[in-house]
Amino acid sequence: MTALTAEASAEAGDADAAPRCGARLRTGGSCPLPPAAGKRRCFQHGGARGAGAPAGNRNNWRDGFYSRAMKAERRWFSGFIRQCLQTLREIDGR
Repeated sequence: MTALTAEASAEAGDADAAPRCGARLRTGGSCPLPPAAGKRRCFQHGGARGAGAPAGNRNNWRDGFYSRAMKAERRWFSGFIRQCLQTLREIDGR
């Protein structure tokens, strides 16, 4: 019976030493749930599959306004408009 008790206490000790989610709760404590497989947080606090930002620099990507191609196009148009205005000023004689 003592061997069974020691075995049970060893299992309880392992459970206490197991990693925990650790997310702060509104009540002031920390989350006691174990983290999801391969994650640092439990499934309730962001450890679920598919949670998190997409890979790469595609966060909040909507219309490509800040993409390299769109920036180059805006620079080209701005330069073209500047040249047109300069030409008009030269024609007017200013």
